[in-house]
Amino acid sequence: MKKAVFAAISSFVAIVIVTRSDLMLPVLSFLVTGLVPGTNFIVPFWGMMAFYCLLITVIVTFYIEGTILFIKTHRTAQAHKARLPKRRYHTI
Repeated sequence: MKKAVFAAISSFVAIVIVTRSDLMLPVLSFLVTGLVPGTNFIVPFWGMMAFYCLLITVIVTFYIEGTILFIKTHRTAQAHKARLPKRRYHTI
């Protein structure tokens, strides 16, 4: 239930941001050109590259950790018992 509420609220916020051009334009302007909204300051290209690399690293790390945690927590007890002990593998 909590996931459904969170997904609905997230979807609503995303739709509001996309449909309102006065919110979307500054975000896209910052992501594409590095222009900080409301100022004349432009982030240098190396700063934007570092920002993109950091953002990608955080997203990939979060995804991989979630996948590993899911795999570890959803193994069945039978899958653990089906394996032979290491001693038998060594003699076969």
